[in-house]
Amino acid sequence: MILVEGVGVREFRLPYTSCSNSKGWYAYEAGEAQYLTISTGRHQVFAYPAGYRAYLEDDESKQYPFSGYLSSIPSGTVGERFGGKSIAVGNRSMFMHTITGADIAIECFARNLSNQGCMGVIHR
Repeated sequence: MILVEGVGVREFRLPYTSCSNSKGWYAYEAGEAQYLTISTGRHQVFAYPAGYRAYLEDDESKQYPFSGYLSSIPSGTVGERFGGKSIAVGNRSMFMHTITGADIAIECFARNLSNQGCMGVIHR
């Protein structure tokens, strides 16, 4: 699966399936809940609270210090369900390893407008 944001359908030359970012009255913002919904195939309303200041809890005692507010990796994701090896690459801070459940995730790591480099996560 390839998810591309910010590209119009006229500019994207490969075969594609366009999908809505809403369910009924609810429209997802381009953020964690939308990615969780795509990755799990289940409607995810407010699964990741907007405006959560996870950085206040970031220290050496936190089990998943680079995963925002998540205290565990979500289950039922596309990476977890896929039988082969999976990899996710992205530029949405900690989205790739927490939302996709891929075996390997490579992502930029930026928090609070501070670029902190790239991060690689190996799950399995």
